[in-house]
Amino acid sequence: MAKGAVQASKKAKHGASPVDNSDRAKVVEAVEMRAGGHWIRTGFYGNPITSTRHESWQLLQALTSTGTTGWLCVGDFNEILRYDEKWGGPLRPYNQMEDFREVVDRCGLNDMGFYGRKFTWSNGRHGKAFTKRLDRAFCNNAWANLLADSRVYTLPALNSDHSPLWIVMDLVHSCSLRY
Repeated sequence: MAKGAVQASKKAKHGASPVDNSDRAKVVEAVEMRAGGHWIRTGFYGNPITSTRHESWQLLQALTSTGTTGWLCVGDFNEILRYDEKWGGPLRPYNQMEDFREVVDRCGLNDMGFYGRKFTWSNGRHGKAFTKRLDRAFCNNAWANLLADSRVYTLPALNSDHSPLWIVMDLVHSCSLRY
């Protein structure tokens, strides 16, 4: 999985069981105990090799949760959606961002945004530094309807080149998950 940590706050009881694993994604089903519903959480790692990143997008599309099942997909996607998600260094090729935007759209995912630091990764080089927003959380409409008041916080990177994400799910009828 990605070097960046992903956390979700725990404020309610839940059950979680592994559904599927690969070297690029870990899918866990979390069962909502209070209301009896469920939703899917996927920890995702986009291929760091640009020429084979399309394989990551194929995997993401294959994992798509359809119907009324909520889906939270969090991780290091190793790509940006827009030019403003990168500072410094050479311009990102438009077609690479477009491929990412297209798969996000095909999967019915919505960027959950963030509070805190805009950029989640840094190359750490002085003089030739650049930063990007590679780590993020996406959800589908069913998940957003179930957990509408959720928030994603980008925390300071302390022992990594990635900033950890903290997802707070604080609703009366929902569960929260820590991972």
